[in-house]
Amino acid sequence: MGARLAPGYLLLTTLPPECRMILDCRDLLRIDDNPGLWLDNVVPVWVMPSAPMSPRRQRFLLQAVAALRAGLRARGSDVLIRFGDRVEVLTALAAELGCGVACARPSGVDELHQDAQIPGLVYFDARTLYGADDLPFSATPEPFTRFRKVVEKQLRVDAPVDAPARLPAIPVRLAPGELPPLPVVAHDPRAYRDYRGGEDAAQAELAKYFSGTRPAHYKQTRNAMHGCEGSTKFSPWLAQGSLSPRRIWHRVTQYEQQVTKNDSTYWIQFELLWREFFQWWLPEQSPALFGRRELAPAPRDFARWCAGDTGVPMIDANMRELNATGYMSNRGRQNVASFLSKDLGVDWRLGADYFETHLIDYDVASNWGNWAYVAGTGADPRDDRWFNVLLQGTRYDRRGDYVRHWVPGLAGIDPGCVHWPWRDGGPRPIIHPPRWNSVIDA
Repeated sequence: MGARLAPGYLLLTTLPPECRMILDCRDLLRIDDNPGLWLDNVVPVWVMPSAPMSPRRQRFLLQAVAALRAGLRARGSDVLIRFGDRVEVLTALAAELGCGVACARPSGVDELHQDAQIPGLVYFDARTLYGADDLPFSATPEPFTRFRKVVEKQLRVDAPVDAPARLPAIPVRLAPGELPPLPVVAHDPRAYRDYRGGEDAAQAELAKYFSGTRPAHYKQTRNAMHGCEGSTKFSPWLAQGSLSPRRIWHRVTQYEQQVTKNDSTYWIQFELLWREFFQWWLPEQSPALFGRRELAPAPRDFARWCAGDTGVPMIDANMRELNATGYMSNRGRQNVASFLSKDLGVDWRLGADYFETHLIDYDVASNWGNWAYVAGTGADPRDDRWFNVLLQGTRYDRRGDYVRHWVPGLAGIDPGCVHWPWRDGGPRPIIHPPRWNSVIDA
């Protein structure tokens, strides 16, 4: 029969039935809508990444690999767990089996460079809404609005492919390997929820979200920082490849057909297109986006930013939530990025790197693309892109519920000064841009 190719987005040639193919599961930790699993005689492999990550992020990742293993074993297969240099591991295994390597197309510059060192590696598209061969342009249109108008007019999102019922067994001579123990992380009682990595948790989250009314109100609630009901919260599972963007897209369409269609349901797909934009835009950027020079030593202000100790409640609350949970709202990310790069004048790459270490939903394209965007150096570069974090606080946390939740020192502060507590006897912030005064004195 040859390779069973999922329609529309595989870039693999048909293989003879006896040929095996290593499926590198690097950031595609799911069985649903995984075109690589439809290859004959596929051998799934996962190599433990060497990049620094917090214990919480590592725990979330290992939970996903464990869930993938359980799902594959239930279908007669398995995933080989390996450690060491990814290029060396996959190259040696391919030589041992006499086969090639396939993986989902990455969006990071470093990942593409690493992949180029693996002989015969081929890509398929499973982390994006569209396939590379479907794109009606040779270079990603900028800014995002141009990209969105082109793809909305000319492309459609293919239906996701259901998980296969059975899969071929792994060759018995190959030791499956064991996952390292899950890092122990303390539960912070302030956390709005606990996140569990893996496809089972992702599918449960998807079903729960679309079983209620939240999709119909998404546009009005998406910027909420306090609580966990505002946005979809799909990003952690999207980032690790436990949840398909195509699956989400078609669940929105199904919701529109069966329940209601409005600006909010469209806006969920709109946000998926923002993610899509960065997935295609980032690989086209040279390493210059990340900087040709070495980073200077981090200044003292950077350490206080990391710790949530700047004296600015909007910044401190968001950074403390990140450190305690591995998550931060998109609204929060925009504000802390602007504050670091524009108000403190710290190299934005330090902030992006800190996010890479701590975010459980770290995605190379979304993280570095959005940081560069806010800093004014990425897509749609602008020097005047600046967030007035005090104004943002009064707009998106009007009563101060969010900042009080994460900054207990605000308990005795007058409600009218909750976003500028130094006006009511609180500690002074590490910086006070003059443009803040128009908000304080309003």
